[in-house]
Amino acid sequence: MRCSRAAGASAVAASKPARRAERAVVTLGAPFHGTPKAWLGLPIMLLAPSLPQLLPGSDFLRRFHDGRWPPQVRLTSIWSKRDTLAIWPSPVVDPKGSPLLRNVEVDCRHLEFLTRKGIYLTLREELERAAAGRERLTLMSGGKAG
Repeated sequence: MRCSRAAGASAVAASKPARRAERAVVTLGAPFHGTPKAWLGLPIMLLAPSLPQLLPGSDFLRRFHDGRWPPQVRLTSIWSKRDTLAIWPSPVVDPKGSPLLRNVEVDCRHLEFLTRKGIYLTLREELERAAAGRERLTLMSGGKAG
């Protein structure tokens, strides 16, 4: 299992040919449609060069939505309406009926994604589901089932 920030984890899965071991990407409060709050990071942009990727309409997010999703990798977005950094509906991915794309709503603030037991159990369940390969995997195109 590889752990990374949400945008980085999504980029790993979307930009490389997926290896057999990369069966799932589970994000916690990831703004798939961007967040205006990324502008607050301007003073530290040199230390965190990935911040512009989180801006609404960024090239990174456009490529994410227009690109092909690896056929053997599940994407689960764990999100919360109380998250004030990845503001709803930004962390919700449109599954278009695909078993590969899944949204799980939880009740927490952004930093609580790392400290709540229920969220840990949800994360673990999603990774176990991917490891078991219970669902038929199909090709994804443009963030939608293709």
